[in-house]
Amino acid sequence: MWSGGGGPHNGGVVGLHSDGAVGHHCGGAGGPPQAHIGLMVLINYVGLRVPIVLRLVVLIRFFVNFPSAKQYFSQFQDMDDPEEMERSVQLRHHARRVMSAINTVVENLHDPEKVSSVLALVGKAHAVKHKVEPMYFKILCGVMQEVFSEDFPEFFTAEVQMVWTKLMGAVYWHVTGAYTEVGWVQLSSSAV
Repeated sequence: MWSGGGGPHNGGVVGLHSDGAVGHHCGGAGGPPQAHIGLMVLINYVGLRVPIVLRLVVLIRFFVNFPSAKQYFSQFQDMDDPEEMERSVQLRHHARRVMSAINTVVENLHDPEKVSSVLALVGKAHAVKHKVEPMYFKILCGVMQEVFSEDFPEFFTAEVQMVWTKLMGAVYWHVTGAYTEVGWVQLSSSAV
């Protein structure tokens, strides 16, 4: 049973099964719908082919617009200048890791157990080791959508944006589930 989107035939491709697993619907003759293809092309393009400097745009915008998120990164928490952030080896490394995780999720949409496992690891590490408030995942997803819409309009069509939104909702659901599983206690309820 599908939830969070009204069913697999609601115009979206990615949804949550009732057990929380991510799934996708292959329509027509058994091949993936155009939105799924567009999403995979976008993610592969952004994740594998775009120079790290362009991938940094997402994280730099995230940290400039939501500076409270920098508190979790000792290496660049005091950086305010976007050009200085762009030169940060640690920020580049984290940008690569973020896109790698998103790539892994997209490439494994056919394998809900793999997706759940990857996102559980991400969620638990951020909850236990880094103590990052989960709201930052939702904020980062929005920043990614904003940057992709601006920089890759040929790939990030309205249909792909709809799929992306559903996928990021599923990512957030899994990540916050991992937080709950480890007994996360919210540090702050304040908005950023």
